[in-house]
Amino acid sequence: VLENVGFFVVESSDGQALPEKIRDDSDCETLQLGKMTDISEGIVEYDCDGEAKYAVFTKVEFAGRLLGLSVSKSEMRKLSTRFSRKLAVVAVLVFLPCAFAVAFFIRRFSRRVESTLERLEKMNNEKLSIGLAPAESDDEIGRLQAGIDAMAEKMQKRTTERQLAENA
Repeated sequence: VLENVGFFVVESSDGQALPEKIRDDSDCETLQLGKMTDISEGIVEYDCDGEAKYAVFTKVEFAGRLLGLSVSKSEMRKLSTRFSRKLAVVAVLVFLPCAFAVAFFIRRFSRRVESTLERLEKMNNEKLSIGLAPAESDDEIGRLQAGIDAMAEKMQKRTTERQLAENA
């Protein structure tokens, strides 16, 4: 929370601060009240009694006045630093679980791909009689594994039939 916030009201016509001001920052020569009335809204950086400040302002059309807040630049930096730290903590708290979830998914996926490659290597080495584990799920990799298993079974059956025909 900002501790030193000044409030000022400026008449648009002559750029003079009205008595409704709560702090005396509008008396600072560097506040550039005339510039504020010209551009209607924005942020102006100025110096008041050796302290760097920001003035945030907007023109209120129905009242013909300019309303503004004056905030110490060092106070804004402190708030910005605290906000940045909190944002970093939130980012870490969000990023780490996401990173672990991605790592878990990739590890699970790579295991399933490795299992599929092992099935293909067994077929390549003509070790078709070795029982293959059933497909792990009904997604694309599971269907691929089931297809490889079915192909291995058919190849084993044909190999067995051929060997029986040759021996007969």
